[in-house]
Amino acid sequence: MHRQDDQTQMPIASVSSLLGIPIPTIRSWERRYGFPVPSRTLGQHRRYSLDEIDQLRMVRDEITRGHNAREAVDVVRRSTTEARPRTELLDRFLVASMNLDPSQLREILTEGTEQLGVEPTIRDVALPAMREMGSRWKAGVCDTAHEHLATEAVRVWLARQSAMAPVLMATLSAPARSRTSTSRTVLTPPPTVSGMKTVSAVRRTTSRVVSRPSLEAEMSRNVSSSAPSAS
Repeated sequence: MHRQDDQTQMPIASVSSLLGIPIPTIRSWERRYGFPVPSRTLGQHRRYSLDEIDQLRMVRDEITRGHNAREAVDVVRRSTTEARPRTELLDRFLVASMNLDPSQLREILTEGTEQLGVEPTIRDVALPAMREMGSRWKAGVCDTAHEHLATEAVRVWLARQSAMAPVLMATLSAPARSRTSTSRTVLTPPPTVSGMKTVSAVRRTTSRVVSRPSLEAEMSRNVSSSAPSAS
């Protein structure tokens, strides 16, 4: 697991508030299934890393889809192993955001594009990062400077992908595309992103860059199901 700096370690009470999962439930999952097992302070207080917070979020979401707790943990364990490169990119993006490092944010998004492709980087890095930064802002873990820096990094990256959309569309779509359709894609400007409206902007840009309705539907479901509880 990628080592987290102290800034990204959260106590169980903050994790509970962030994810809407009761503290006794988080402790029960650790005791019964050994998942996740956070580090502890000298006083034996739990401290959760970004990876572990994301694992708890995924277990919660699997339970809302109908799995019992044991099944949900098994699903998340498998997906965590399979998605390790994507998880590491997301982890690094969040750390860079908290460290206010714009050059590192750009590097991570570029690396994601090269390693995973545009579609997976949007779905598995950009969208989760924006949801997480919004959750942290609501929980008081970060301020507007962290949020705006992450948002701007994603906005610039999306603008670059939007400008490249004709090339991507030619690769992903049927060979025959009308000249008018391509021109519309070129002339459509990237969305203006303000604050945490980024998630909807990502979805709009994705529809142009990837042109896959099924992905759009999938991301919409993920945004709804992964939103932190207001309680």
